[in-house]
Amino acid sequence: MMLNVLSAGFAYPPHTISNDLILGLQGRHAHSGTLEKSAPRNRYSVLDPNYLERTANRDLWEARKFLSMTNSELGAAAARMALTRAGIEIDQVGLLLGDTISPFETCPAEATRIGQLLNLKAPAYDLTGLFLAPALFLQSLAARKQDRLPDYILCVSTNTPTHYIRFDQGDPAYYFGDGAGAVVLSPRHAGPLVVTRASSSANSTASETVIQGIYEHLSFDAPARHSSFEEELLMLFDESQQASNRVSPLTVDPSLRERHLSDTFFIQSHFNHSEGTILHRTRSLPQERMLSTVKESGVAFGATPFAALALHWERIIQSAGVNLLVTGGGSQQGVVVLTAQEI
Repeated sequence: MMLNVLSAGFAYPPHTISNDLILGLQGRHAHSGTLEKSAPRNRYSVLDPNYLERTANRDLWEARKFLSMTNSELGAAAARMALTRAGIEIDQVGLLLGDTISPFETCPAEATRIGQLLNLKAPAYDLTGLFLAPALFLQSLAARKQDRLPDYILCVSTNTPTHYIRFDQGDPAYYFGDGAGAVVLSPRHAGPLVVTRASSSANSTASETVIQGIYEHLSFDAPARHSSFEEELLMLFDESQQASNRVSPLTVDPSLRERHLSDTFFIQSHFNHSEGTILHRTRSLPQERMLSTVKESGVAFGATPFAALALHWERIIQSAGVNLLVTGGGSQQGVVVLTAQEI
């Protein structure tokens, strides 16, 4: 079934947390290797930096009193941008899929909360995928019969992990940021991009490097994550190339490979902003073809790829397309291939 991507939207909270603030809380020499190798230079947060300086966010319940906006409000803002870009109204949407790892409560679903803010009068439910949300959304929808889907579908991933992080200790303070991303899809109306492939997998036996309890501080094992990062990235890159039915990155004709790679964008948006260097070194991918939001906004789990898609929307739809390479947690991988089309 053909699934078209009509538009994408993003939203970030008003506050930012600098590396200097975190270093001030953890000690000037703490995790200097982390900062040099892969940590973002900045990250967005729903928490006021003045509050963090006073408390380091040691008390999760107290933090809720100082949020600039809720998880749902952030998601609704990204959804409104996507709807505006698509040129449709909320009453035209027939289904809303939501995702979050940072809900205030587990019931009602995040999609329901966002739908209430948007005044949606259609079914809304969560399809939570941690890092896999974009691939999981598209894979699930593409597997359905076209006549079972409405004309317009809204998918939103919104995450505010910073209000689950204790900023005076550990790696999570460096890596994660808050954000939301949304896309408008249609099985009947053409859009600038069409879903060529969407696949995801999760290995329940693999050790998790990210642990998020709804009433606990977020835990993240950075060394374990980096040990598997390059292998996962290259595997997903090769899979995306094969799935696009174009030139394989392993082709013996360098001119064909160069021409193909110079016309396709790639989004790999978890934990490491050196992916462009890795793919340039190992697969001859021009570094300017790798798009990411991690360096300046932090990792917002499933929201990050959608936000990057939205931020670079105009460049992407004027190219051959974009491949989303989803890695995360040491146990999840996903590939989304979006091909540009004329409308």
